[in-house]
Amino acid sequence: MDITVARAADCRKALTLADLLGRPLGRITEARGPGFMIEPDKRAPLTMVEIPPGPYPSLDDALRVIEKYMHGACRHAPEQGEG
Repeated sequence: MDITVARAADCRKALTLADLLGRPLGRITEARGPGFMIEPDKRAPLTMVEIPPGPYPSLDDALRVIEKYMHGACRHAPEQGEG
């Protein structure tokens, strides 16, 4: 499943994860210590819940793990104001 990754509207340090139809899958947030955490949405498919939450040393590492478990690609949505 391919996933759209976008900056969260409520927190500049978080990214939202959604399927291509816009259904929420979860978030990636900065960990309290170093790294990034994956937080599945309550309504996410069971496969999303199986992803280890982290922490991951980098955002790219977190995205790679998501791609591995979801058998798809993570694509960044354009930022507000971009073409």
